[in-house]
Amino acid sequence: MQQETSGTHDSKELCIECGGAKLIEQAREQSFAYGPPGDQVILTASMPVFTCEDCGYESFDERGEAARHDAVCRHLGVQTPEEVRMTRERTGLSRAEFCELTGFGPASLQRWEAGMVVPNASSDRLIFLLRCPDNVERLRNRVAALDQEAPTPAPQDADRSGLVCGT
Repeated sequence: MQQETSGTHDSKELCIECGGAKLIEQAREQSFAYGPPGDQVILTASMPVFTCEDCGYESFDERGEAARHDAVCRHLGVQTPEEVRMTRERTGLSRAEFCELTGFGPASLQRWEAGMVVPNASSDRLIFLLRCPDNVERLRNRVAALDQEAPTPAPQDADRSGLVCGT
């Protein structure tokens, strides 16, 4: 299915194949293989494709990469980068505050929101649960209660597991 969305692309970019300056942008359904060899599936993403009027070479930009990433997320049953970001924003928390609340590493959250990597299933499920304000409040209360508990000092003869070694 092809659908032209605009005429000549107005950017300063040139065709990487021939150097031509007339790039036509069209929205298309693109199929691509995902997964390791021998276990691949074919996914489809609607994305802008640029075609050079001079040589016919086709390419896509970061919007195409984002569309492919979203298709992979849907295939894996996890939230898209936009959904992860919107969930965090709805909590009213900065990235740093969200990470402190959830225990996520700041670099991981940034990569999920930027579409650089896909969150694992358990992280995705926690983020999903935080769409509900009641769950955000429950988690805040739990973290606050844990922060108030004073750690019990280990006895001198305890090993790293906290078990006391007897003689």
